[in-house]
Amino acid sequence: MKKLLILTCVTILYAINGTATKAQYLPVVYNNTYSGATSITQTLPIANNGDVFATAISDGKPVCMWLNRVGEIEFTREFTSDEFFIINKAVALTNSSVLVVGNKQVGKKNKSKTIGKAIVLNSDGTIVQEFTIGDTTTAVSDGAKLLDGDFVFWGTQQTKDGISKGYICKYAPDGKLRYEYLSSQSGVCSIVQEDQGISSVVAVFNSYGSDGASIVKLDKFGMPEFITILADKSFVVEDIKLINGYTYITGMGNNTGGTIIKIRPEGDIVFQKQIITNTMNASLNKLVVTESGNLLVGGNDISSAIFYILRQDGTTIANITLPGTITAIASNPQNGDISLAQYDSNSKSGNIIKLNSSGKTLYHKSTFAHYGSIKMTPNGDILLGSVESGRISMMSSYGELLFDKYIDENRIIDYTNILMTNSGEVILTDSKSNITKLAHGIYINDITITKPTNGFATAIFTVSLTGYSFSPENAPIATTVQYRTAEKSANTLNNFNAVSGTLSFIPNKTDGSRYTHTQVIEVPIKANNYIEGVKEFVVALSNVHNSYIIKGDGLGTIEDQHCYVDMINSTNGIEGGKSVQFELGLFKSNDVALTNTTGSNIIVDGKFGDGTADQLDYNYNTLPRLVIANGSHSSTVDIATLEDNRYEIAKTLFVNFDKISSVSDISISFQGAQLVCESSIYDQPACLSITSLGDQSQLNNMVSGFAKITLLRAKDGVVQTNNSGFDIDIEVNIDPSSSAKSGVDFALVNSHDLKIIGDDERSGINLNGIVLHNADTKGDKELIINIERVMQIPQAGLINLCANKKQCSLMIK
Repeated sequence: MKKLLILTCVTILYAINGTATKAQYLPVVYNNTYSGATSITQTLPIANNGDVFATAISDGKPVCMWLNRVGEIEFTREFTSDEFFIINKAVALTNSSVLVVGNKQVGKKNKSKTIGKAIVLNSDGTIVQEFTIGDTTTAVSDGAKLLDGDFVFWGTQQTKDGISKGYICKYAPDGKLRYEYLSSQSGVCSIVQEDQGISSVVAVFNSYGSDGASIVKLDKFGMPEFITILADKSFVVEDIKLINGYTYITGMGNNTGGTIIKIRPEGDIVFQKQIITNTMNASLNKLVVTESGNLLVGGNDISSAIFYILRQDGTTIANITLPGTITAIASNPQNGDISLAQYDSNSKSGNIIKLNSSGKTLYHKSTFAHYGSIKMTPNGDILLGSVESGRISMMSSYGELLFDKYIDENRIIDYTNILMTNSGEVILTDSKSNITKLAHGIYINDITITKPTNGFATAIFTVSLTGYSFSPENAPIATTVQYRTAEKSANTLNNFNAVSGTLSFIPNKTDGSRYTHTQVIEVPIKANNYIEGVKEFVVALSNVHNSYIIKGDGLGTIEDQHCYVDMINSTNGIEGGKSVQFELGLFKSNDVALTNTTGSNIIVDGKFGDGTADQLDYNYNTLPRLVIANGSHSSTVDIATLEDNRYEIAKTLFVNFDKISSVSDISISFQGAQLVCESSIYDQPACLSITSLGDQSQLNNMVSGFAKITLLRAKDGVVQTNNSGFDIDIEVNIDPSSSAKSGVDFALVNSHDLKIIGDDERSGINLNGIVLHNADTKGDKELIINIERVMQIPQAGLINLCANKKQCSLMIK
């Protein structure tokens, strides 16, 4: 069902205008279900203050409810049967009180009867006046308060022979009976209108087909000034208007058809003009008198909707005939323009027509909606209501569709009544306990703004007034509303400056009654050196005058300015002794450091890149991750280095940081797709050790190894392989304390080219020599060899001389 209604709405929009509708003009002030009422029977606005009075039934008992302008219950009053057995009508009075009319039970419970009852009820629920009306045969259907302060009530009363006749009575404010009047014909007093200024009333008595209808004018003492009995006994008066002492009535009779009748102040008929001839399923129940005095008459016969514009003498200015029924008529009190709604249940379509006072068509729009209520604003716009579909629409004075909406977008409500007030509000009721109110209102938007990098940015909230309310004189009324910022997760210390003030919406002469006026509230948003995540504050509206707050809190969402993670520092590692470290930090786009105050950790993950360091150099099984804790600007990741038996130049280690994780909703990234960080792993110090390969004999004249020079890890003496790619050049010398003499006792053959080759296989080299035969030599000679110097390899570990192994000795025997 809901889907069907939505599709229908689209079709209606297209049929009326063919274009998208504009901003909502009448927001929903409230849409409430009241548990204390089984069914709502009547609602009415209270004066011009926005309150609503409702009558209802709750578990079979009459109930009255007073709702304030935003739908909150001011009081609920339930009546016992001896207070009210039934409430037939409630009438709003000018002093913000209500006249409640009905009947109460009297007598013993098993033989109870009813008698007329009326009270005047204040906004606090107190009864300030009370009337007991007629006798136990009196049924009071309606009432009113006259300009002089007296009250009139009407309905029926039985004669002694049991015939019900139309009844009307008048009471003073203190409850004293002024007069009673009983019609001479059977029937009911259906309508009473005051002839303003002279304390007279005109009453319509309908017999609904038996004795015909009569129109009686009573003076302030209840004496008839005239009694006009209509000749057609079947005639039923459907509407009545009093203008300048003249009485205009419309109705239906079998002989006269649908007729409008004008009656002089003296009671004689001026004219009787037939509008509808075919009386089958016909009605002539629409009667409007314009400010210019023209008469608007509408109704239908069995197949046609009929509308007439008449002069006061009954002559026709214009008339329209369409299929279906005239469902609503309205007139603009400012310029006399006329609008009418028509609907044909057979074709499920209708028309909205606007005419000027002379009957010229200003526009004619087709629609698929059944609009049963219509009202024209002082600027000529047309407000339309449909109880069948729960829709309110508005068309501009030029025929443009201003808005079209279902009252409740989330659920189907079968509305039974729409009340369009003079102040511009709309009140809807369903058949149960739901009351919906729409009105001109104020709402504020929500905004999202990015925190500035430095200085201030401005958050601009738009406050919209959907339309002005109108005074009883149809003048637009100025509206004011106060505003003030309030902290939520955002605060005034770090995030925004507090603002407050008053907005005034003043109608002007050119478009004072047009719709959707806007003003702005500007809130300065501060820069800071924090990455905070999303922060929120509120601009709250309050103390609205002459309007309603539809949405009173504007949510301001401050998102962090975009920030990035960058490397602050890297620390080279040393094999087996010092980890490689990368320090990363948070920065603004202008390179100013930021502190993490999101309340959670910011995690940065990476992967190892293609450096020269390999799996023997560092722990590659644990991927690099660093955590920038809450309250911190930066963090460091350590990558442990490993020991091996290779002597190497510095190895490069790359980490490609490519993922940032945070619980908070923050805008953070690298300056590129990833952050590539480079560091180096240096070998720990090595040392050279020299050892003798054994003593030499003078009889050995072959080249042989005198000593072995070995590359060792300085820390623990583990043999190292030269993987540096460079040869390690070594210089040696003969210690002066040697008794063996070079060139006499021996000769070194490779001391000029002594090196440990960097071919990834060598860890040392032999110092070779030859023993020279010397016949003069007596005894053994000692050869002491020192490592004098070693060439350092650039970007490789420092090579020292082992303290206790940089010298060796051998004997030449």
